[in-house]
Amino acid sequence: MRNILLIVIDTLRADHLGCYGYARRTSPHLDALAERSLVLDALWSASNFTAPAFTSLFTACYPHQHGVFDFKSRVTSSPVYELLQRNGARTGAVTTFGFFGNLLRHIWDEVEVVTSTRSFGYSKNLPRDVTASALAWLDRNGQDGPFCLFTHYDGPHTPYRLPDEFADRFDSVDLADVDPEFVRIMFPQDQERLSAAGVRPDTPMLRLIKSVNRGRRQIDPATLQWLRDKYDASVLYNDHAVGDLLSGLDDLGLADDTVVAVISDHGEEFLEHGGFSHGQINLYEEVIRTVGIIHDPARTDGSARLEHPAQPAHPAQPAHPAHPTQPAQPARLARPVSQVDLWPT
Repeated sequence: MRNILLIVIDTLRADHLGCYGYARRTSPHLDALAERSLVLDALWSASNFTAPAFTSLFTACYPHQHGVFDFKSRVTSSPVYELLQRNGARTGAVTTFGFFGNLLRHIWDEVEVVTSTRSFGYSKNLPRDVTASALAWLDRNGQDGPFCLFTHYDGPHTPYRLPDEFADRFDSVDLADVDPEFVRIMFPQDQERLSAAGVRPDTPMLRLIKSVNRGRRQIDPATLQWLRDKYDASVLYNDHAVGDLLSGLDDLGLADDTVVAVISDHGEEFLEHGGFSHGQINLYEEVIRTVGIIHDPARTDGSARLEHPAQPAHPAQPAHPAHPTQPAQPARLARPVSQVDLWPT
């Protein structure tokens, strides 16, 4: 078995990357990777928000099978993890927020949460911190046999938190025309730390999103374009952080023996069907179509695109529903994941 570097960028829409046809230059490093990789054109998330989507990723089960629909529930076994163990692979994870520690507690090995080690919640530096921690893990473990390292980038997730060099990169509307409440809540650039007086910093944001999705608040065209501009700036920022990770992988001498997979857990809505953000009742293309770029250094035939959906031939059987105090036992795949050939011939 060779190494695996699994990179997941949160809330990333495929149609906002150049390699998927986007006009803006939001993803130069991912586009360069795609030019020598397999690009999945028909990849959809198992859910429209993080907890069930990631559990499906690590168990190869649909949400109705693994039963995880919130950040308190979790499964206690994973056929994906067991397959890696049987092949002698060490597993590690570098993630942003603490809930991953719960989701992965029984189905993965070492998990570092950078908001508890290198950074803090909603830091503008999170993507860079993930890259730094991932490279440190690779430096410690990369030469000790095969590995599978999972890295989670917070991606273009609201609130948009950006270093100055990325903050205004795609601005296309006059700030005076933008709803000031959206600016204050969705783009709090003037604050270093968002927490204050025991109030969760994301509470006003969730209230604002809910008011839009329930029809109590409108987003005018200028504000909507401003939100798209900040989303794209966040895509570019995370793209640069991933580019630094890929460069570091090469500097460590691991690139030639490491399969790199870049995916996203779900997308984002910008009123295409009346909704904003994600995690609501909608399952439209914009919120469940995801990125899929797989680079196998052993293949020398250049890039390829897979236009039809790919999944194991025999889906897993339903598992018992998960419960916060009694997690589900995910079902076993009838066909090993290692036998699923994605590359078109």
